[in-house]
Amino acid sequence: MPPPPARKEIVLALRAPSVVPVAQPKGRKRKFTKGGDGESSQQGGSSIASGLRGKFMSLIDGMISECGSETSRLAGELLELQGRWSETEAMLTAVKDSHSP
Repeated sequence: MPPPPARKEIVLALRAPSVVPVAQPKGRKRKFTKGGDGESSQQGGSSIASGLRGKFMSLIDGMISECGSETSRLAGELLELQGRWSETEAMLTAVKDSHSP
C-alpha cells in the first residue's frame, strides 16, 4: 500500500492596504502652451481620464477584496477537510489494527 500523501502547509499573506501605493505611478508630464491671449492652458490633463482611472482602481480594489474573501473561505474549508481526513485515517488505522493477527 502506498504511503499517505505528504502534508502541505498553507501560508496566507495579508495584502498591503490599498491606500498606500507600493510604488508611485509615473504620470505623463503635462505640457503648457501659451494661448493667443497670453494665458497658459494645460494639455493632457483630463478630468474624464481621472474619473475613469478612479473607477478602474475602485473596480480592481473590489476584485482584490473578493479574492481575499474567497481565499479565506476556501482556507476554512480546507482546514475542515484536513480534520475529516485525519479522522478517516484514524478510523482506517483502527480497522487495519483490528484485522491484523
